[in-house]
Amino acid sequence: MNKSLLALACMVFWLSTAAQNFSKKVFSLGAIPSSIKSKAVVDVDAMTPFKLVGGLTFVEGMQNGQRATYILDTGAPGLILNNKLQEAESADHYIASGLTGNTSIGEYVVDEFRILNITKRGMPAHQMDLEHIEDEILHRFEGLVGSDIFNQSILILDYKNQLWGTASEAPRKRLDVSIPFTLQEHFIVMEISIGGRDLRMILDTGAEISIMDGMSSICLKAKLLKDSGFTSIQSASSENTESKNVVVSKFFMGKHVERNHEFSILDFDFINEGMSNKLDGLIGFPFLEGKKIAIDFPNRKIHIYK
Repeated sequence: MNKSLLALACMVFWLSTAAQNFSKKVFSLGAIPSSIKSKAVVDVDAMTPFKLVGGLTFVEGMQNGQRATYILDTGAPGLILNNKLQEAESADHYIASGLTGNTSIGEYVVDEFRILNITKRGMPAHQMDLEHIEDEILHRFEGLVGSDIFNQSILILDYKNQLWGTASEAPRKRLDVSIPFTLQEHFIVMEISIGGRDLRMILDTGAEISIMDGMSSICLKAKLLKDSGFTSIQSASSENTESKNVVVSKFFMGKHVERNHEFSILDFDFINEGMSNKLDGLIGFPFLEGKKIAIDFPNRKIHIYK
């Protein structure tokens, strides 16, 4: 079976050199160093609806007093604005090259950005043209909201009821398991175990699929990976590539057991270049679908609820 999915998946940008990017019809943007400090004001305990478009999470925010729609993408570093770039507009203009091609990236400062009960002022952002993503999913959006925006918060994501918000404390009611994570750059990194082998995975709300690095898959016993067709992947550069899919019958994430999970197999070198610790892929919407989780940034834990 050949599928076409969107991954706003994991672009790693270096301000000193050309960037590395990966995308698909799953989207997630990686480490963009921030040279401008922002002032953040954080309240607590706000919940609001979100909208699912395929496996992408659409949320509302306010940019400079104007209401706008964004994709929630914990694989992205902060705020990525969906703007066409004119080279004359900014000296801070970069080229990101990676899995399927090149794309241009510019820098921008947002006077005020509000989302949920979080307000950031003088906020550095990046901008790139994502119109081809809009055309693919038939929905318009102002940009991507990444993990750095929530790094002082406990972020609640209820995919069953399509609600999200922040909390002063992680809810205890119906808590199933709590799993530690680490932050590598802005990436939320969790360990999973497949057939006794540990893999380090990014938790990515901007990915419609899960991805496993090709070399990491080779290290697993073949009997653990069942072929399940191919996926067409589109990057932020609007080019396409095709990946092989496999189904893993069972993997462990701490004490949590995930069954019959599908991964696309891709070369993750574009993410790992420059990283101190190798990443083995990402966990996207197939894991999140139907779940309620809390991303507890202060305590570096993912809480999964019954």
